[in-house]
Amino acid sequence: MRMTKKDWHLLEIVIACITYIVANVVDYMLTIYGLTNTKANEANPLAQSYMSIFGLFDGLLIYKLLMVVIILCGVIALDNTINRRKIKFRTEYILYVGAGLTVLASSLWLSMPPI
Repeated sequence: MRMTKKDWHLLEIVIACITYIVANVVDYMLTIYGLTNTKANEANPLAQSYMSIFGLFDGLLIYKLLMVVIILCGVIALDNTINRRKIKFRTEYILYVGAGLTVLASSLWLSMPPI
């Protein structure tokens, strides 16, 4: 069976979503590592507020899940709008850039001196 252009585009979006989700899982794990093994604090005040309400593990997980769902829904909605208007724009690149920046920012935890 031959894949259509629409099928390829859907596959590209799915791969970009998976990449973004994996980057955020890495961010979650490195943030937990950094907060439990270094003297550093979470710099994101919104994430901090979730962690102060729900605790470190659950609060950060709830925050990450909400942010990932909001971003993925936004990009998928943007992609649908762009496709209906036949605009040439690769919305999956938004997720790739977001994934790259997320991994880059989360890797900063590794440069912190341990307790």
